[in-house]
Amino acid sequence: MTETLLWSLEEAARQLGGISTRTVRRLLHVGEIEPRRVGKRLLVCAASVHSYVDRLGSEAQNQQGGMCGRKAHALQAQRFSRLVGVFHRAKRQEN
Repeated sequence: MTETLLWSLEEAARQLGGISTRTVRRLLHVGEIEPRRVGKRLLVCAASVHSYVDRLGSEAQNQQGGMCGRKAHALQAQRFSRLVGVFHRAKRQEN
């Protein structure tokens, strides 16, 4: 069975643990994952999602000496909060 190379925003959201498609769009906007256009459709490169998840895991391990569980999740949540903050600041500057 071959792996799908491009995912819809909905599939990317599902693959990232059920986050919202709006959050996927934020990740695309700040460059954490790679978009691809096919016709008018905006799709997500599956490999970039895998890389993003790997970066989250390795960053948590590097910053906290390999911790896992709640502490690693809290660290990822902090990183994501910073990412959302960057997105909102960029949007305000556009306006």
